[in-house]
Amino acid sequence: MDIKKYTFITLSSFVLSACGGGSDSGADNNRNQSQPTNRTKSQLTLAYLNDKTPLFADFSTDINNDTPAYNYGQVLNFKSPLSSKTYTFTYNFTANDLTYMIEAEYLNLNSQPISVNIYEKNCNNDRCLYSRSFTCKPTVFVCNNTAITVDQNTGASTLTFNHTKIVNLDDYKQLNYLDGSITGSLAQKPQDVPDIFPTGMQYEMKINGENIQYILAITPIKHSHYEKIRLINHNIIEFWTNIATEGDSIHIRIKDNKPILGILSFNSIYDIIFGYDTELGIYPNIMNDKIIYNPKNYEITFNGAEVEWVNLHMTLSGTIGP
Repeated sequence: MDIKKYTFITLSSFVLSACGGGSDSGADNNRNQSQPTNRTKSQLTLAYLNDKTPLFADFSTDINNDTPAYNYGQVLNFKSPLSSKTYTFTYNFTANDLTYMIEAEYLNLNSQPISVNIYEKNCNNDRCLYSRSFTCKPTVFVCNNTAITVDQNTGASTLTFNHTKIVNLDDYKQLNYLDGSITGSLAQKPQDVPDIFPTGMQYEMKINGENIQYILAITPIKHSHYEKIRLINHNIIEFWTNIATEGDSIHIRIKDNKPILGILSFNSIYDIIFGYDTELGIYPNIMNDKIIYNPKNYEITFNGAEVEWVNLHMTLSGTIGP
């Protein structure tokens, strides 16, 4: 999964939970005693030269949190001829007054991960600032010396690192090593993966009433079929669709059949319009009115959903689907 620096945060609840809204506070501890929780336990150590940083944590969020402490993700990739299935495991926690997210992606649970990404942020109240990112992946260093055990019935996992080499993305010459283990457990068993197949529907997306291909001056627009779908835990599902050239996409997160997060990304033309990587956040306060999800056919319809980045204001209309 590509690493991006978000320029617009769309949901206050998303930010709060990602910035430490777990078991570190007394209120959450009291609440979690009576409610099932999603949980991450970290016994990791991050090392650079002789400097070792312990990343020890026991972090939990209640079952209704928009951003669970632990995500068990089952991914359907529609760009593959056979709609292949992959897995993502995401562990969120706080350690040393910093917020961490560790995400591992697997093509096969019996092999080494495709990638491992570590995001470190400095969070204060409801705002999080990017600090550092680390990764191992084929274009940098192939992920080695890892092992994962997964209970696919409960979604629980344990990911172990044995001096795994990772690189600091702010300084590719800085090699770091990860040791120890991290575990995740769910409050409720994960979703069963439904049979979702690409359809012959001709979907179309428009900005301010104009076809996206003309707004962006690119040719020609691809039909807005899903490139991938990720089912997370028991009640969250995410959709990605390619709206134009490679890298231009719409990402929608659905929780309990209602939209809670929307990102419109114009990556392929960033050097022409904005000068750097840009993501446009779809306003959350009108999500339920302007973005409609149909769980029967997995289509998402946009009825003038408002999008804003700095001085740019647009409305998004149309339908995306399998």
